[in-house]
Amino acid sequence: MKGDLFCIYFCYNGERAATALHVTSTDRMLLGTVGGQLLLFDDQTITTTPVWRDSLGRPVSAIGSAGDTLAVAAGRTVTLLTAEEVTVLRELPEDITALTLTLPVSVRAVGQRGGLYLCRFPDPARLLYHTNGKIFTLQCHEDLLAVGTERGELLLLPLEETISLTQGRIPPLP
Repeated sequence: MKGDLFCIYFCYNGERAATALHVTSTDRMLLGTVGGQLLLFDDQTITTTPVWRDSLGRPVSAIGSAGDTLAVAAGRTVTLLTAEEVTVLRELPEDITALTLTLPVSVRAVGQRGGLYLCRFPDPARLLYHTNGKIFTLQCHEDLLAVGTERGELLLLPLEETISLTQGRIPPLP
């Protein structure tokens, strides 16, 4: 895909198809669809997975990766995939709207309609930041966690401080 601009339209029963998008560090792109499939794009091919939904039939809502681990969220559950194993994590309090993985992979941030949760499994998820609206996007880069919310907030949180926090509202950095 390098150097080329292209557009592919996917439809499922007349609905817009993309529910989640993630680009890995190896020039691959994963797209979640309303129909419940994951589409893997690389330089030459498009590969589809079997239908991927949670127990209530909800499609993929967020995708993230770190190292050789891929995380896929659907409804209130997150599934971690590596070459060796598949781990389904316990349900969180609300539908997952965004997620990001960090290295070490045991630390994850999960966004939902009501707040930002830190999930360091197998420990229970801990509320870090309560929001009045949905978290639309999460991204980790080096030692920062960026959070975009439905209300137009962009929060930049130092990752080490965020990981050691138990709960409470964290103000955005200036």
